[in-house]
Amino acid sequence: MTTFQSTNYPRSAFYSIAGYLLIAIGLVAWKTVLSDYSLAQILFLEAIVCIPLFVLLSLYKGGIHLLKTHYPLLQLVRGILQTLSAYIGLYGLIHLPVATYTMLGYCSPFLMTLAAHFILKEKCPVKGWISIVVGFIGIALVTQPEYTQNLTAILCVLLSCVFWAANVIVMRYMPKDDTICFPFYTLTTAGLISTVILIFNGFTPMPTNDFVPTITAGIFFFFGAQLLFSAYRLAPLFFNTPFQYTQMIWIGLLSYMMWREIPTSIQLIGLFLIITATLYSSYLKDENKTAE
Repeated sequence: MTTFQSTNYPRSAFYSIAGYLLIAIGLVAWKTVLSDYSLAQILFLEAIVCIPLFVLLSLYKGGIHLLKTHYPLLQLVRGILQTLSAYIGLYGLIHLPVATYTMLGYCSPFLMTLAAHFILKEKCPVKGWISIVVGFIGIALVTQPEYTQNLTAILCVLLSCVFWAANVIVMRYMPKDDTICFPFYTLTTAGLISTVILIFNGFTPMPTNDFVPTITAGIFFFFGAQLLFSAYRLAPLFFNTPFQYTQMIWIGLLSYMMWREIPTSIQLIGLFLIITATLYSSYLKDENKTAE
């Protein structure tokens, strides 16, 4: 079962690249405060700030009715999956070097493509698998991870990828919902779960210099997710998954701007492979049309 609104490869590619840019900015901002506060507190703040923004966005797009879901149970399941992915993924980010976390996090393209192939029955041509593998090799060269770190954190990042892939697959079975519904109900679910946790664990006062990057990160992250949800609805998953690798390009540029980190020659080769995989993916639309 494949549920595209209408296939639009150029727009899907643009949404994917822009979405991962926003998420990269959000992750960099989050990293500055992540270790000082509980994950529940951070996600709670994102929810109370971003939910009103999505209400305003729905009014701008046509009305509050756009937030009405035709699949309340699936939205709940998807919201829980993405909230779990966020919690355990951020736990891994706290306890692992960024290189290891990034490398492990890029398992999700494989998981999403496999799930789309076996569950949604989407046909992924050999060229599609090649572009994903080439991009993954590029990530390995850029991050050069070591797998001798905290095993629990490593498993958390891998499990986070599984939950994220499951969330994307569930979303594909909800064609009648507007794309704005997905981040809205994710925020609502995350906010409710975080509220319950904070009732028992308490809230740590947050100064302005920590509050601003926290809220900024949430705004970038969830609007980035909105773009990704739109991208996944406009083209097959095998076309979109290699674009996830462009996130490393944005993170590399941001790291240089903030910390003057200069990539090595090996990392530059890795970036070349990432770009190659992404561009190669854009040429697969004709083959996919033939398969359909």
